[in-house]
Amino acid sequence: PAAVGGAGVVGRATVKVYNLGLDTARGPLAIQLRFSANGTADLPDAVAADVAATIKIKPGAAKSFKVKFTYPDLPEGSYFLVAELDPLAVLTETNEANNVAASATAVRVSRAYVDVRTRLGATAATAQAGGPAAAAVVVYNDGNVPAAATMTVRVWAVPVGTPAAEAPAVGAPVYAAPVKLVLPPGRGRTVKLKFAFPADLAAGAYDLVASVDAGAAVGELDAANNASSGPTAVTIG
Repeated sequence: PAAVGGAGVVGRATVKVYNLGLDTARGPLAIQLRFSANGTADLPDAVAADVAATIKIKPGAAKSFKVKFTYPDLPEGSYFLVAELDPLAVLTETNEANNVAASATAVRVSRAYVDVRTRLGATAATAQAGGPAAAAVVVYNDGNVPAAATMTVRVWAVPVGTPAAEAPAVGAPVYAAPVKLVLPPGRGRTVKLKFAFPADLAAGAYDLVASVDAGAAVGELDAANNASSGPTAVTIG
């Protein structure tokens, strides 16, 4: 991936083991995955996984191993994933110097964060004060770890042209309810809303603004981008 969170994030890698010798390679084989800033296996590198495998590989053949690992606690930066075979030299072989390989590209490791935002869909062009309405809002997670929480979705009616961020201060509340959401990184979920406009809402044109409150438990990176205005105004008759 282009970027991942920090400690505790689960990753997966495939390590392909070749037998370049003339005899069948058989027996236990240790596979160690490390994170390296320079693409080599150095002692200071953080260990991601230790795998105890068993091999039986004919000369000129290869076998792939799928390895699940957990990102260690690393400073922010770019790292190569390095695989080292038989790090303790237990397996007898003719060449110990070719047991290390690095990923072709580095992965950017940053601290784990959640960043939710909304996109409000279109509503009916006209409505009545006190009358029913419906809208769909997509809640996105632009973070690099899943956002799983009960979040509060709110909608306001505001004078046309009002910035979305000002809706809580100047808008008329039309909807507020908790929604349980599980949002993987880079994904969104559509929430369908049904509500009624306030009976005392003055006649005129309004923008609708939707916002999501992820709550303190999520640890959101940026709460300033949680609100969005709908694409068209609604006229209250």
